[in-house]
Amino acid sequence: MKTQTHLTDSVELVRPLSSRSLWHGRSGSRRLAHLPALMLLVLVANTAFGGSATWNLNPIDGEWFNAANWTPATVPNGPADTATFGVSNITGVSSGFSCTFESLEVNGIVFDAGASAFTFSVQAGCSFTSFVTISGVGIANNSGITQSFVLLNVEEHTFLQFTNNATAGNLTSFTTGQVLNNIEFHDTSTAGGATLIANTDPTHDVGPAILFSGDSTGGTARVEVFGNGNLDISAHNAPGVTIGSIEGDGQVHLGANNLTVGSSNLSTTFSGAISGGGSLTKIGTGKLTLSDSNKYAGGTIVNEGTLLANNKRTSATGKRPVQVNAGTLGGKGIIGGSVTVGTGSGSGAFLSPGVDVDSHRTLTIRSTLTFNSDATYRCGFNSAFARADKVVATGVTINIGAQFSFEDSNGSALPLGTVLTVIDNTAANPIRGIFSNLADGSNITVGSNTFQANYEGGDGNDLTLTVVE
Repeated sequence: MKTQTHLTDSVELVRPLSSRSLWHGRSGSRRLAHLPALMLLVLVANTAFGGSATWNLNPIDGEWFNAANWTPATVPNGPADTATFGVSNITGVSSGFSCTFESLEVNGIVFDAGASAFTFSVQAGCSFTSFVTISGVGIANNSGITQSFVLLNVEEHTFLQFTNNATAGNLTSFTTGQVLNNIEFHDTSTAGGATLIANTDPTHDVGPAILFSGDSTGGTARVEVFGNGNLDISAHNAPGVTIGSIEGDGQVHLGANNLTVGSSNLSTTFSGAISGGGSLTKIGTGKLTLSDSNKYAGGTIVNEGTLLANNKRTSATGKRPVQVNAGTLGGKGIIGGSVTVGTGSGSGAFLSPGVDVDSHRTLTIRSTLTFNSDATYRCGFNSAFARADKVVATGVTINIGAQFSFEDSNGSALPLGTVLTVIDNTAANPIRGIFSNLADGSNITVGSNTFQANYEGGDGNDLTLTVVE
C-alpha cells in the first residue's frame, strides 16, 4: 500500500514546469493543447478493464487494482464502471500505478449512506504520465461525511481529470502532496461543491494549476491558490466560469474570459494577482476583498454582495471601469478605472468605503465617479474621533434621485466648526449635481450633531459637512 498523508477538506494541485509542453503561450493567454488521440489510446491499451464492483467489508489489502478486494472479484477500471464504497474495515485505498497500469478510468464513484470515511491515494510508477479519469456521472457522496483523495506522484505527471458530464461532488476533498500533478475540468464536467487548493511550488517557475476548459463549470467550488499556484480559465469557452469563492495569494489567469465569483456566498480575501484580458463579476451575498493590485483588462461588475478594494498601490480592479449594478463597493484601497454606482433603474447600489458603521475608510478612485438615480452613498463616521468615510475621485457626477446616508457609530457631540470631507473631488471642475436628500447648504442631524452640507467645500469643489449645532 502506498504512503498515506493527512488530508483536509480540500483539493491541492501541483503543476510542474515541465507540463508547459501541454500549453501554448504564457499567463492569461495560455491555451490547453489537447493530448493527441493516439496517446489516449495507448493509455487505454495499458489499462486493466474490469467492471462495476463494491469495495469489500474485509478486503485483503488497500490496493484498488487487487480484484480480491471487490465484489464481484473484478477491478473497476473502464468508462462504464462504477466503484461503490460502503462500510469497510480498510478505508485507506491506494491506486498505486506500476509499469503495467498507468491509467485509471471509471464512470463514477458512489459512497453509500453511512459509508466509512475513505482516503484514496494515487501515485504513478515508472516514468510515464498517468491519468486518473472520471468520465461519466462523477462522484456521488451519500455518506454525509468528507471523502478524501490524494495524488502522491513524485516522478512524472499525474492528471486527475473530470470529463464529459462528471461532477467532483460535494463533501469531497482532493489533495496533491507532491509536485508534478494537475487537476482539470473538461467538456461539461463540474467542480460541484468541492474545495480546490493550489499551493505554491518553490521548485518550478510555473506552479500548480486548477484548470477549467471547454464548457466545464465551477459550481460552488471553494478555490484557494497560493504563491505560484494558479487558477486558469483561459482555455475555457466564452463567456467564462462561475465559482463559489476565491482566496489566497496566488495567481488567476482569465485569458479573454469572465470569472464570476460568489455562488457559495462565502466571504473571502484574495491578495494575489488577476491577469488577462477578461473581466471579474461579483455575485452572491458574501464579501470579496481584493487586497493587492491586479492587471486584468476587462472591467469589473458588482451584481450582489460586497466588493472591497483594500490594495495599497496601482489598482485592485485593473484600469477598466467598475460598474456597481447592485450590492456594495467599498474599501480603503485604490481603483484605477471609472466607477459608476447604480444603473438608473435598478433595485439599488451602494458606495460605502468603510462598509460597516464602525469602519471609517478612504477609497481612492483615480478616474471619475458617477452616482446614478438608484445609487446611495453610505457614509459612516465616528463622532468620538471626528472621522468619516471619504471617497476621492477625479470628477464627480450625482444624478437626480441618488441618496446620501450618514451614520454615527458613537453619538458624541463634536465641537462647532468641525469639518468632515466626505467627497474629495480632485478634478478642476465642481461636483455635478447634488444628492436628492442633501441640498447644498441644507442641515442634516445625526446623533448629537447637526451638519451643514457644502458642495463647494474643501478646496472649492468638495462635499463637506460642517458642525453647526
